[in-house]
Amino acid sequence: YIDLKAAPGKVAQGTLAGADVTLELTDANFIGMATGKLNPQKLYFAGDLKISGNVMASQKLEFLKKIDGEKLRAEMQAAGRLPAAAAGGAAASAAAAASPDTLTSADVFVAIRDYVEKNPDLASQLKTIFQFRLANPDSAHFIDLKEGKGSVGAGMHASPDVTLDLSNEDFLAMTSGGADPQKLYFAGKLKISGNVMASQKLMFLKKVDPKSAQEAITKARAAGGGQQAAAATTTAKAARAPEIMKALGERLTKEPALAKELGGTVAIKVGGDVWTIDDKGTIGHASVGGADLASAKAVLTMSDEDFAEVAKTGDLRGGFQRGKVRIDGDIRYAQRLGFLKGLAS
Repeated sequence: YIDLKAAPGKVAQGTLAGADVTLELTDANFIGMATGKLNPQKLYFAGDLKISGNVMASQKLEFLKKIDGEKLRAEMQAAGRLPAAAAGGAAASAAAAASPDTLTSADVFVAIRDYVEKNPDLASQLKTIFQFRLANPDSAHFIDLKEGKGSVGAGMHASPDVTLDLSNEDFLAMTSGGADPQKLYFAGKLKISGNVMASQKLMFLKKVDPKSAQEAITKARAAGGGQQAAAATTTAKAARAPEIMKALGERLTKEPALAKELGGTVAIKVGGDVWTIDDKGTIGHASVGGADLASAKAVLTMSDEDFAEVAKTGDLRGGFQRGKVRIDGDIRYAQRLGFLKGLAS
């Protein structure tokens, strides 16, 4: 919040009681607006920026225009708050291993896996789990550099530190150097949830040797193709979200009044799955690429591990403030999910 009620003023993280005006928008749109990449009026009329309280007071934020946007972007880049421009092309050397016309996302991860296996000390240096969720066609891959020698696998990891969502087409364009990750991010085509700063650690991919990558992909294809080779890699831990949602269904059946408090539909994205909960107690389930979220008043995105924590403690606000939970839409609906508490141990 920005408290300019009395001198000398204060800026801090958290929710301020008695705020005159409240602005709600996604992290990506806020960064785009703050750095001059996005027009706040267009965001407002598109429904991507919600203003409550004294709407006229929001006009007083005009003073923010005096901030040097280029300088702010540079500072945020240095602090790891933006996807690195070079990170998108970081796997380009791996992508160069195959003809651009035949390259698949699985090929890229085969090359990355080969590099990780040849550099077992990476995990001790980075201590991060990266999750990639691709759409059209849908696929998921993770790079686990949390401990041990590290691993690269197909599927959803139960507890990623940072998750990157984008289309398969944009992923291939980004990893081959044909698309700038920052432009994809500000255009809403690349969504980063969890620890955004951790995405900067993907810079290690710039060290992938093109020749070694080519050999790895050629070998994988000869053994059955990049897709099959990627699928044969390390599998992730069993996700807990399905059992939690099953328990929620049972709770709402016994106590239908809990669902009525929602007053609308809320969607929860965990890994490659999306669950919807409406005020009638109906729970829907679909993959991220096939989910219809048009009727959702709020969409929550988090890792399986963080969802389990919310289902255990009910502390959704804490997860949101720590950057573990992303909320798009009307945050008030998310605040009505108190009935999740106690669904996990």
